[in-house]
Amino acid sequence: MEKRAIIINPVSGSFLKDKKYRIAKNVAGILGIKNLKWIWGLVTKYPEEFAECAKIIANKMDRMVVFVGDGTLSKV
Repeated sequence: MEKRAIIINPVSGSFLKDKKYRIAKNVAGILGIKNLKWIWGLVTKYPEEFAECAKIIANKMDRMVVFVGDGTLSKV
C-alpha cells in the first residue's frame, strides 16, 4: 500500500487552522487516502525547521502534499 502524507504549516498563509484542516481532508478524499492519520503538534519556529521536518516525513512516504506559504515552499 502506498504511503501518503499531508502536512500543513499552521502559521503560513491567511487561512485559519480549521479551514486548512477542511481543505486537507478534501484533498485526502481526492487522493483516495482512507485512513488518514492526523498528527497535530508539528510546531516549528522557522521555515527552515519546518522544511527539515517535511524532508524527514517525505523520506518515509511515497507521496506528500504540503500546505505552506511561499517562503516555506521554496525550502521544501
